[in-house]
Amino acid sequence: MKEFNFGGHHVAVAQVELIDASLIEPKLGEIIELMGMLAKEGIDLVVFMVTDIIDESSRLYAIGSDYAMERFEKAFNGDISDGYIYGKGIMSRKKQVIPPLQHAFEDIP
Repeated sequence: MKEFNFGGHHVAVAQVELIDASLIEPKLGEIIELMGMLAKEGIDLVVFMVTDIIDESSRLYAIGSDYAMERFEKAFNGDISDGYIYGKGIMSRKKQVIPPLQHAFEDIP
């Protein structure tokens, strides 16, 4: 997990890479619970990337304040009502997740 400060907002992004994203499902409830605990401890947005290296995609799970969740959905032009945002082709936290989050939180066009 790496932590960032975007426009005064504390954001944490963790990533796991698997050959099949469904392999994480038995542990997902526990992971989401831990994400919620981090959010309660002062992190505005906690993102967990589950990267499927075979499918070349990521599921982006997130927990945070209402404002942070709006920024998250804006960053990835998606809706998290299914519990995550699916990103075909999203493989890199550094190149494909952090920049859109930074732009969304700092209102960079």
